[in-house]
Amino acid sequence: MYCENCGNKVDDDAVFCTKCGIKFSQKNAKNIKINTKKFKASKKIILIVVLALVIILLMLTGITRIGTTGSAREVAVTSTKYMMEGKISKYYKLLAPPYKEYMCGRDGWYTDEDEFKKDIEDLKDDKKQKMISACGEPAKMKYNVDYTITCDAEQLNAVRSELARDYNYNPDDIQDAMVVSITINATGPNGQSNWTDKNGCVKIHGKWYIHRPGFESVS
Repeated sequence: MYCENCGNKVDDDAVFCTKCGIKFSQKNAKNIKINTKKFKASKKIILIVVLALVIILLMLTGITRIGTTGSAREVAVTSTKYMMEGKISKYYKLLAPPYKEYMCGRDGWYTDEDEFKKDIEDLKDDKKQKMISACGEPAKMKYNVDYTITCDAEQLNAVRSELARDYNYNPDDIQDAMVVSITINATGPNGQSNWTDKNGCVKIHGKWYIHRPGFESVS
């Protein structure tokens, strides 16, 4: 139990507090024991509540299911937003590691990551400029999932073979694949403009990533 006067921990059958010297009456000793039990019970309840909240949070964010990059739909929408907002470094992190390795490898299309990012930036500028030319500035953009294609077993095997053949993926690392089409609606002083960004998403080691330019085997 704990001393009511100073909070020092003492034996349950103690008569005096070993720290402050106060004498425990029988009534006080009983109250101390009861309060100690209540305190311990309260700690257990608080711990259970905290753990429950953590589990709920993890379920809502999708971390327990597919890693920190979220679901295929979330990753597709986020990647499109990052591109259109010019957050190229963040967009680059959502690209599948095997795809980046291939594109920036010895026989790849780019000499390094900076050159690859510059090409993505140029693509973003081209797409965004066309939209702004149609609707005017300042343009407000909204992103919506137009449609998705969830690969069945046959389509997944086709995607594995395609990416292994064309981009040096390890087919065994690809756990799932999905096509997510994002519609960008831009509204400006001159009206509206739309653009569709079709994303090939691959699940590797529990996390979803973007594969560009998509899957030939899944339309």
